[in-house]
Amino acid sequence: MFLPALTMANRIGILASQLSKIGLTMRGMYGEGSESKGCLYQISNQITLGITEEDTLKKLSDVIAMINEQERKLRLSIKGENLERLRDKVLRSEGILKYAHMLSSAEFIEHFANIRLGIALGIVTDISYVTLGSLLVETLPAVLTLSSSEKPKTDAERDRARAKLIKTTLGK
Repeated sequence: MFLPALTMANRIGILASQLSKIGLTMRGMYGEGSESKGCLYQISNQITLGITEEDTLKKLSDVIAMINEQERKLRLSIKGENLERLRDKVLRSEGILKYAHMLSSAEFIEHFANIRLGIALGIVTDISYVTLGSLLVETLPAVLTLSSSEKPKTDAERDRARAKLIKTTLGK
């Protein structure tokens, strides 16, 4: 789940604690033991014995709907000066993605999250969710290395290749 408003409001810890009480767990986007990057989280069940798949799916579906509602309400509550600060942050991220000469994976995922929130709030209108989602996969180190005609051999070469791919994809 993409939860930037809950993350910015420092409510992820509380949410994870609440989920734990009902047999669910919240992890970073790379699964068990990973930290969250780009405000992306996995939510899954912890308890597998004694409950049916249908019950598990129903619980997950209900919880995801509740989390989506909390995220939506927090996004709608961003107004005034806070919205202007967020707009500036999003547009700076857009500029970095469109013009950077080098981008690490960590830096990309940070700007990815800002742009994705910007799309949701109507701040960014010239980048689609599909394009951004494709970049999330295509800029992963292994994917980038395997798909490059000139295989990057160092982190710096890979960071330059990542920035070039992003600029090309975003039309800059």
